[in-house]
Amino acid sequence: MRNRFIRVLASAIVLGLVIPLASPPRAAPSLKAGINKPLSGPAQARAGLEANVYHLAWARTFGHFFSGLGEGYWDADECADAQPTGDRGVVIAGTTDYGIDATAVAFEVFVMEIRPSGKVDWKVLYEADQAKKSDNRAYALTGTHDGGYFVVGSAEAHTLVMKIGHDGTVQWIRACSVKVQGEGEFDSAGAVVETRDGGFVILGKTFPHGTWIIKLDSGGHALWHRGLGDIGGGSPRSIQATADGGFVLAVDGVYKFGPNGFLQWHASYEMIPTGAGDANRVRPDHDNSPYSYPTAISCTDDGGYILTGYTHAPGPDEFGWLCKLDRSGQIIWHKAYEWSVATYAFQTKDGGYLALVGYNSILKVSRGGALQWQRSISPGQDLHVVKAFQTEDEGYVLAYNESDSAGRFRFGVMQTDLRGTIGPSCSLLAASSVIEAASSMHMTPASSISFPETSVRMSSLPYVHFPRPCRVETICAAVLPRTASTHRGPVS
Repeated sequence: MRNRFIRVLASAIVLGLVIPLASPPRAAPSLKAGINKPLSGPAQARAGLEANVYHLAWARTFGHFFSGLGEGYWDADECADAQPTGDRGVVIAGTTDYGIDATAVAFEVFVMEIRPSGKVDWKVLYEADQAKKSDNRAYALTGTHDGGYFVVGSAEAHTLVMKIGHDGTVQWIRACSVKVQGEGEFDSAGAVVETRDGGFVILGKTFPHGTWIIKLDSGGHALWHRGLGDIGGGSPRSIQATADGGFVLAVDGVYKFGPNGFLQWHASYEMIPTGAGDANRVRPDHDNSPYSYPTAISCTDDGGYILTGYTHAPGPDEFGWLCKLDRSGQIIWHKAYEWSVATYAFQTKDGGYLALVGYNSILKVSRGGALQWQRSISPGQDLHVVKAFQTEDEGYVLAYNESDSAGRFRFGVMQTDLRGTIGPSCSLLAASSVIEAASSMHMTPASSISFPETSVRMSSLPYVHFPRPCRVETICAAVLPRTASTHRGPVS
């Protein structure tokens, strides 16, 4: 087996798939990078033949280029969400900010599928009118039962909903106007999930009046809607389908709904730091008492949930936290981390959890919350990890946003092995130092909630494809031996 791996690795180095150990440190991305250069075909094929034994690990940055203003103008590309495909690829949804002229800026939605090799397979771009300053943004997407994708966001002052086929074909686009108690300046969707009946539930907000949920059928027609009142601060961003056909969402607390949109239970959660020196800072009689805010929720294999969030204490301190809940929202365990915000977590194939903590750290914990390993992505750089999921070969895909030394924004995707590495020659990932904090966690059930009156109006939007070149740059690439998914003890 050892000789077999050495032969594959040597061939990959010759073909340029693996960056040599003596390669120079990562430089700032260049605007002159080639357009959509795939990994070497023979190396890719060889890695595919060894898919059950080796990981194909890589990191790439992606960006659109709008040529109307010349070479010096670079779009600001921002990834909002990522989902796995059925064949080990990844689909990204986000927003491109580009200049129409020297003074006007427009925003357009992009959705693209990236193959397991890192090559862009297809891309969808949407804007209302290329000739004027328009504002269209994608905030979330979900996979659909037919192999396609459902994207939500905002289109001018209304909610955008878009259905895309598995090959990137735009099937339909709708604008959704939501009024809460008859009023609303503009509205936007922040999260979406497909339900067991093939429909969708969208979580969004009408500013400044309140949060809402809308149930659509598979064709994008509204079936029912609920107003949730003025909760959740900014745009709500987390909803998950549950095994009973209902759904759960995290806003200012956790809300569990049944299949027909009726609230089953609602609870709020408060994390209080209890370490040395924290007591005076968190006394209830202080004007600046701490508050806790959930950021995301995911379902677990026992019918419960993993909840992430942060607690802001008086002064500059923030504490990110993970909280394991049972199916009724009761706390099983929790973990808190200093100087951080926990933004997302999901259950891994070994029963543990991968969490995004801070802006560029990933933590792998056991089923009971014990730390197993942690990584930091581009330490010291302006980078924010947006989404993560596990691949079929037990590695991980991470989607992130970054800015280069010139202040230009783009997004990146990396595919790692099961321990969150890309290889010894890749400096993009390093040991992290997230520190666990002593804390207590409290759950408060809510007895009732009022649902303000809402109204929904759906209308169709035209789709015109505006081509944009996509610049792709490989940062790291390697063929790594696959190891067992079980491991003991912390890994630096």
